[in-house]
Amino acid sequence: MDKPFDIHRYVETLRSADVPEGHALASAQALTVALAESAQASLLTKDELMSIKSETDSIKLEVRLLRWVPQSVVCGT
Repeated sequence: MDKPFDIHRYVETLRSADVPEGHALASAQALTVALAESAQASLLTKDELMSIKSETDSIKLEVRLLRWVPQSVVCGT
């Protein structure tokens, strides 16, 4: 599991580099929002997941048919 973003450590790192506290806090807040939005954008919706499942099921059916067709031609069924 990914480590959660430690906002306090981030601010302290900036402060130790002589970044003013107000700038460090604003940067931390902006980064927190950006990370949350990025994580949300990478998740699939239920509809997207169901669409992928449907496509996968369709591909499985095609593979089964492709396996069956050569056998039926050889066997004459």
